[in-house]
Amino acid sequence: MFLISILMSSAACTPAEDYDDEIGVASQQGKTAGELPAPPPPIIPTVDEGQARSIEVSDEAITFQYSYPRQVGAIQALSAIMDDRAEAAQVEYRAYAIEAKAEAEKNDYGFRQHDYSENWKVVADLPGWLSLSAEIGSYSGGAHGNYGFDALAWDKSAGQVLETKALFRSAAALDNALGGAFCLALNAERAERRGQPVAEGSDNSFDACPSVAELTVLLGSSNGETFDRIGLLAAPYVAGPYAEGSYEFTLPVTSAVIDAVKPEFASSFSIMANN
Repeated sequence: MFLISILMSSAACTPAEDYDDEIGVASQQGKTAGELPAPPPPIIPTVDEGQARSIEVSDEAITFQYSYPRQVGAIQALSAIMDDRAEAAQVEYRAYAIEAKAEAEKNDYGFRQHDYSENWKVVADLPGWLSLSAEIGSYSGGAHGNYGFDALAWDKSAGQVLETKALFRSAAALDNALGGAFCLALNAERAERRGQPVAEGSDNSFDACPSVAELTVLLGSSNGETFDRIGLLAAPYVAGPYAEGSYEFTLPVTSAVIDAVKPEFASSFSIMANN
């Protein structure tokens, strides 16, 4: 099952915007095949191994765009996984758009073409790992679209793809290892954007510090050999209202972070130099 990051729309959702609230980071509430139009033919063309890929499809229902870099194309097993994800995303999102279009016509209100994009980039290409991140955007006819993030790590020796958080004992363990550094950086950036500090003891959900479980975790490297820095991405609505945009921070790997890594992956991490 591929993952679509949280793509929540504005607070006052139109019927077309509801889908953005339903597709979560860790799971998707898919409809049964009998409730959806027949899927279109596969959109994935055959290309030579080692090439980057960019897929663009547009019709009256959707504009769909998906890409990944040449480093992914160079790994046959990984590119096959990413191709499957692309096809699954296109089929699902197009089916939803067709259903929304039919509903709009039935109820005599205007339908706006839906958009979906998912673009993957390299975070770090190490001897044993290929670390990737993606920005995923969608628009389903409301006041504005939305976007979120995803991240994967390809284990070159094992030949398997992992969610980046799967390299840690748990999200809570990584939370504890970061020791509040993320929350301090987040509140400093919030104060800069909002023009005032976050009120101590505030019960506003947009003033709370999200847990690692709510964030996208990127695995980065400054030395080209091991993971020695951690990227933390908060999509819109996770750490603030849509108007504030996303929040992105990079923190060094420390001994506490390495302690939070599962033993089998610990050798792939190192303490960031000069930290």
